[in-house]
Amino acid sequence: MPATLDWIPPGATVRWTEVGAHGWHAVSLPFLLGAYVLTELGTESGALIQDEAAKRLSWFIPANAADGYEPPTDDVVVITDGGRLYVPGLARWDVVWWCLPPDGTRPVFTAPEILFPAIALATERWLA
Repeated sequence: MPATLDWIPPGATVRWTEVGAHGWHAVSLPFLLGAYVLTELGTESGALIQDEAAKRLSWFIPANAADGYEPPTDDVVVITDGGRLYVPGLARWDVVWWCLPPDGTRPVFTAPEILFPAIALATERWLA
């Protein structure tokens, strides 16, 4: 888990955040595929950002946890060092917002050993 959550902007603002600078990477999926993944994960999901403009859902994983991971489709994007992700403040509820906020009721990270198989299973259903 990141040492602090100071990379989350205050209030209802949003920040174009450099990935990797805060101890995490992200996995971003198209909304429909992401909805299937979220169904597979259930209560095992960590924090989750919904970006209405890009029509994507993004999960957080520990930095370098996706090393060697091969996404099942080009629609699954692993965002690593040097990449960027819009990160909303915890009070933001439109365009880019926390679908599942890191509010202490769930971890920031979704365990890759749970997330990656959920993506594979959801992709099979999504592409079927």
